[in-house]
Amino acid sequence: MRTWMMVKALWLLPFFGFSLNSPIFAQTQTKAKPKAGKAKPAASPAPETPTDDPLRLRTAEELEQQNKSAWSESMFRPPNNPNHPRNAFLPPLVSFVLPGFDQWWEGQYAYAIPYSALGIAGIAVSRSADSDKLKYFSDLTERDPDIRKLLIGSTLTKIGGGLSSYHSFRTAVTTRPNEYKFLNQKYEESPLQLSIAPFKLQYLARPTTLAPLAILGALVVLDYRRKNGPTWYGLQRQDFPMTGIISYGAGLGEETSFRGFLMPWTREQTGSDIGSNLITATVFAAAHIAPDHPIPWPQFLFGYYVGWVSQRNNWTLSESIFIHTWWDVIAFVADYASKQRTDRVFTLPINLVF
Repeated sequence: MRTWMMVKALWLLPFFGFSLNSPIFAQTQTKAKPKAGKAKPAASPAPETPTDDPLRLRTAEELEQQNKSAWSESMFRPPNNPNHPRNAFLPPLVSFVLPGFDQWWEGQYAYAIPYSALGIAGIAVSRSADSDKLKYFSDLTERDPDIRKLLIGSTLTKIGGGLSSYHSFRTAVTTRPNEYKFLNQKYEESPLQLSIAPFKLQYLARPTTLAPLAILGALVVLDYRRKNGPTWYGLQRQDFPMTGIISYGAGLGEETSFRGFLMPWTREQTGSDIGSNLITATVFAAAHIAPDHPIPWPQFLFGYYVGWVSQRNNWTLSESIFIHTWWDVIAFVADYASKQRTDRVFTLPINLVF
């Protein structure tokens, strides 16, 4: 949707949190020497094992072994030579362009097949569209059948590429137990969990989800009610599935690739939560540059916000995917409703479709 209103209220949400750790040091006890000629000393207690005190400080060797054993249970662990460190950037990047690439390479065939199938299906649907009409394509809510074929095809490819890049990155993480310490295996999300995240309505009970969606909804209502605002023509039957498909693909495909792969990789390189979020939000905004939208600052703000939500949730993606999906649903419904039949009747200067 294109709208003239700024979404400055996103900045009012809490951005940073801090956690304090208090290390507890084990005390060393000295044993008194038994006196000669006295009664037998009491039996010495059994030697402590590393697991006797869960709060004691671990040695570097114990921490490394603990990390290895934790990631050995990961569903993303490669079946072949799992202790050989994988590249955490190039294979995920290639897998985004060629869905399933790294999964075929690693022998993870159960995942390679659906990822590649999504990519191939997306290319086939896109190629079935009339290429002449696509030369003048600039509006995501055009009701032309060929434009919609292109959008559906690109959405399928985006979902396959996003899941494949996320899967590839997580596979690399399992082979690097001494890196990515900020990621925890117990918070690991499967591709299936991420795929159903947009349908978990319980996220609406969280202020971090409800606030941005409520803000956008209020802006849409105000936009339609202002004096020179758009006219509400309502939605046509085919607008509903298109809204769902495009919004679902944006939420799942973009969050898995940007916040699921690029942001944690950048965090490992920079050592900064804020820095990695800023870099990822900048790349996310750059991906939304269009001829009529050269400075996508709303996308930057939105990207930073959902990145903060992901970091706040132990680097998980489900809530961010839910927010992204339903944000686009609201934006697409509002934009579709301003069109009469196949003619665009209102144009707003700011693109809020992410």
